[in-house]
Amino acid sequence: MSAALMIIDPQEGWRHWSVNDVLDRIPDFAKKFDGEIIVMRFINPPSSPFNRFLDWSNFADEEEHKIIESYKSLRAHEFMHQTYGCLTPEVEEFLTSKNIDTVYLSGIFTDVCVAMTAMQLFDSNREPFVISDLVGTLHGNKVHDAALKSLGSIIGQRHTITSDTLI
Repeated sequence: MSAALMIIDPQEGWRHWSVNDVLDRIPDFAKKFDGEIIVMRFINPPSSPFNRFLDWSNFADEEEHKIIESYKSLRAHEFMHQTYGCLTPEVEEFLTSKNIDTVYLSGIFTDVCVAMTAMQLFDSNREPFVISDLVGTLHGNKVHDAALKSLGSIIGQRHTITSDTLI
């Protein structure tokens, strides 16, 4: 079995001072990672639950969901998602085809897409690891810390790690 690094939503539309440092560190780490690299890109079509239930229409145009330039040189497989979770049928098929049973998570939002995807992976019998220094949220440090603490209880404390333990 092998491993993958999933980078969640490194998109221009998410650029913000509170997560820029995380988004800037991930490409260097990814270049050293020994395994498959998956880049997830959030899109928000008019029929999405974000539009229907939250009246939130951001990420409907190409400019917002464009991948950050520093990620384009990575040897990555790119997939799109339209919900909080990133374990889409296409990603599941890719993981199965590559015999991947361990997925390391990085990107944004710790408390939303990262948490949801970690739980989806766990539920699908794949081992998730959240790289705590390579995830962040626009919702503030307290929310980030609380999400990591919660994930430690949900997927197991040993599944919340730092990047220096891998490379």
